[in-house]
Amino acid sequence: MAADDATRDLAVGAARVVGLGFAGVDLIPDGERWVVAEVNPSPGWRHFAQATGVGVARSLVAALARLGRDR
Repeated sequence: MAADDATRDLAVGAARVVGLGFAGVDLIPDGERWVVAEVNPSPGWRHFAQATGVGVARSLVAALARLGRDR
């Protein structure tokens, strides 16, 4: 399931607030909205990858390679 823009902005903003460029952000529902439960500097993604089919490691390596090229 893809995140909508507001949810994505919430997660990215939470990581930025604590100074992390890569993080696992746990969101929990609060009525009609999501709230940040915690921000993890070294997240595990095995269960996420299994549930979504997203190749997290591959995506992370690609993102790091783009960052390296942009510097």
